[in-house]
Amino acid sequence: LYDGIDFQSFVKNDSTSEHVQALFRDSKKRLWVGYADGTVYHFSRQKLLPWPLGNSLAKVPINGFAEDSQGRIWLSTYGGGVYFFDEKKLRHIGQQEGLPGNDIYTMAAGPGDRIWLGTDGGLSCLAVQGGEPIIKTYTQQDGLPDNIVQALLPNGDGRLWVGTYEGGVCRFDPDKNTWEYPLAGHDLG
Repeated sequence: LYDGIDFQSFVKNDSTSEHVQALFRDSKKRLWVGYADGTVYHFSRQKLLPWPLGNSLAKVPINGFAEDSQGRIWLSTYGGGVYFFDEKKLRHIGQQEGLPGNDIYTMAAGPGDRIWLGTDGGLSCLAVQGGEPIIKTYTQQDGLPDNIVQALLPNGDGRLWVGTYEGGVCRFDPDKNTWEYPLAGHDLG
């Protein structure tokens, strides 16, 4: 933590990895920390404490957090799909539930309680209705310039910026199901 004068370091109180992969501050002002070894900690009362439900997670890197408008906390992993927690129960969503794969590169919360995932198999949109996940994946067949999605940025107007491995950047409007390629043909070097 930085108080404007000094930095203060906080380390886990166990012997597991200190390789931080993700940080997130939720609407309740809780700081979440995801590690490369699959552990999740939160910062409370000037201490870094293990998350009690962390033992239920796959032992793969935690690489992202998000929060939807219902207050559900989402965790993305590289190798274990995604999880969401609604203050009562931890749920897992992976390839078996309909994701194109369990390797998630990036995650972002969007409007309408949508959670967006960048994967090797395209851009996936997750929503929860009646406690069950609804998954829609967009691929090159739908207009995505490359199926490997590594960066996401919600635009604030409902659209989503999408960064791909080999196809550059595009902007997606999920309500109109349209793709824009504003940087196509520009020499950015």
